[in-house]
Amino acid sequence: MTASVTEKFQPVFAPRSVAIIGASKSPGKLGSVMAEAMSDYDAPVFLINPRGGEGMYTSVEEASKAAGHPIDLAILCIPAAFTAASLADCAKGGVKAALLCAGGFAEAQGEGYQYEEEMQQAAKETGIIILGPNTSGYFVPGIGLHASFVPGVAEIPTGAIGVVSASGGVNHSTCFRLQRAGVGISLGVGIGGGVGVNSADVVDYLAEDDNTSVIILHLETIPDGPRLAASVRRAVQKKPVIGMVIGKHDVKEFAERHTGSLATSWHATRSILEQAGAVIAEDEQEMVEMAIALEHQRIAEQRDPGIALLTGQAGTGLIMHDHLLNAEARFTELQPETIAQIESLLPPMTFQHNPVDTGRPAINFWEVMKAVTEDPGVSALGVYSIVESLVHLPTAVEESGALGKLPVVLGTDSITSSTDKVIADARAKGIPMVLGPTAVARGVKALARDGHAQWAIAQPAVAASAELAAKLFDAATAENTDAAAEVQLVLGAHRDPVFGPVVTCGLAGTAEVVSEPVIHLAEVSLADADRVIRTIPGAALLHDAEGNSKVDPAELAEILATLGKHIADNESVEKITLKPVAVTAEGLKFGAAEVTNKLD
Repeated sequence: MTASVTEKFQPVFAPRSVAIIGASKSPGKLGSVMAEAMSDYDAPVFLINPRGGEGMYTSVEEASKAAGHPIDLAILCIPAAFTAASLADCAKGGVKAALLCAGGFAEAQGEGYQYEEEMQQAAKETGIIILGPNTSGYFVPGIGLHASFVPGVAEIPTGAIGVVSASGGVNHSTCFRLQRAGVGISLGVGIGGGVGVNSADVVDYLAEDDNTSVIILHLETIPDGPRLAASVRRAVQKKPVIGMVIGKHDVKEFAERHTGSLATSWHATRSILEQAGAVIAEDEQEMVEMAIALEHQRIAEQRDPGIALLTGQAGTGLIMHDHLLNAEARFTELQPETIAQIESLLPPMTFQHNPVDTGRPAINFWEVMKAVTEDPGVSALGVYSIVESLVHLPTAVEESGALGKLPVVLGTDSITSSTDKVIADARAKGIPMVLGPTAVARGVKALARDGHAQWAIAQPAVAASAELAAKLFDAATAENTDAAAEVQLVLGAHRDPVFGPVVTCGLAGTAEVVSEPVIHLAEVSLADADRVIRTIPGAALLHDAEGNSKVDPAELAEILATLGKHIADNESVEKITLKPVAVTAEGLKFGAAEVTNKLD
């Protein structure tokens, strides 16, 4: 019987016993710091040093015999050159998993390549699961497991946010940000070199973890793109996934010296992660704010969730409104009866539509909130106000009846002592709270995008068309067109070095030159085609004055699916280009596809 993902990684994330290789009594040494960090773990922790000493064992095998059972996890605090031999020693003690903290492997080049090859061979021969190398570790606050040499980790509280990061540093940075916001984590992992355990593995693990309700995913190097996309898609069916991808600019040389290399484009990775259902964050702060918003709530799957905003100050409301308009979020048009109710509660000088501006929070703030949340078109609500004596925001949410009815994100600002109290009260009531109006907007945006993502990934893939394939790839039956149209598309497919067969869509002309095309995995759905039409650089050109699409998503999906199937089924094909494709009133007009083979 195949072990479940939870069982497979139990020796890593819930070890029943631990050995620290290279343990030391000398303050400041990595082995000493790690031993101190693990001292509170509620399971046997054995200190290993070949020279022995008080409280030390000379080998893992010796420790295992003393314990009377095999060791689950070994934490190696030793140089790269000694790692392979140490893994062989670990195997004698029954070790199932190993955390490799040291750098100096392939990322360091030179002798590092040899050390990594020897380490991988040792892992293969022993069957030991490797986490790392070149990582500052991981932690599971709920069980007191702090396999990290970074100070302060023990102060991170238990929560429901799981963090999986390419970088140990980003893992710690993200978790510290969450801690400062009063939020805890279920698991924080720095993948490092990713020789064994990779991001897809941890996403699979967190998807099955009952203690995790939202997953943060920070990416640099991706060893297996299709596997990662599949893991994200499976996870999103159970809980939200927030993705942040590094590499928008030229950081390849630095990345190679860190955890590996950036084999594919930043643009492709973001686009395909979004296709898989992830909510994409632009930076680490947005990543944290989105996670807070999604920690214990999400919108049920919807094609186009409607959002509303309620603000105590007009200027901050404008900031939220502007951010969400820029993010192409849909603002609910409140029902006439909702507006009438709001008008009865607010003075005439206020704005009583969406966003609703109360002018200044009064004691009836909760009643205004109640009116907005009861509008049938509102899927999520963002609320912001500076701390005021007349209104306690968490209490207002409670009194409005919004809790359990629909997702709400609260935001505030004041002096530190005041905001700390409000945030603590909000968390006690299960209400996500952030600082600043932009943070509220980011949280609401995450809710809306996650709701849409759940709907999108549930849509079936569009079948390729044999008839269309004949037109595309048989010059004798191809349509002839001069593509004389105001708007033209460039459609295509190619083999991405990380994600394999992908399809692309860009605008012909200037936009094609200055902007990246939209990229998706070769299997596409109507939802994917719709996303292309909405998110392609220059998307306004594909819509009329009323905002209606000039391109039929079903027609576009069929073309992309046919291109994708052709390149997926033909290993010799490297690239397919279909251009120009004219956008006309009668539909898309195109000629024969240009096919580039690997040997061409």
